[in-house]
Amino acid sequence: MAKMEQSLEAGPSTSRPLVRETQRMSASHGLTSKDVIISVREKHSPFRESIPCMPLPLSVICAFFNIFLPGTGTFIAAFSVFCCGFAERRPCAAFGWNILVAFIQLVTTVILVGWIWSIHWGIMFVTLSSEYKHERMKRNRRSTRVSNSSPPA
Repeated sequence: MAKMEQSLEAGPSTSRPLVRETQRMSASHGLTSKDVIISVREKHSPFRESIPCMPLPLSVICAFFNIFLPGTGTFIAAFSVFCCGFAERRPCAAFGWNILVAFIQLVTTVILVGWIWSIHWGIMFVTLSSEYKHERMKRNRRSTRVSNSSPPA
């Protein structure tokens, strides 16, 4: 089977997706098929990188507080990076950004921007926590399958 490969790659500083096309040609029939592999690398702002991924019950509580008392859920979530949560940034940096965001959400509540931002932030708490939980469950299932399928030594 003959194989030809072409690739179009975006530079690391761009947000264009990385695309690699692979063409396969069957030697017996002369037919070709095309596989396209696309991978996207997301680059987040410092604010987004600081949103902590917490246990799901805590993220729901923080989202509830953010809906009814803007900024308070974000303030509580800021402390979670030290005990039960994690963020894409270092814990001290994530803590600082979350305290700043909580303050800005509270101050700008008067013009509704802070309240809307606070609700969005609460939704992100729950979304990140549920995605992490889902990924962790998939990883556990995969590792269980691999350990069950490997022959004993």
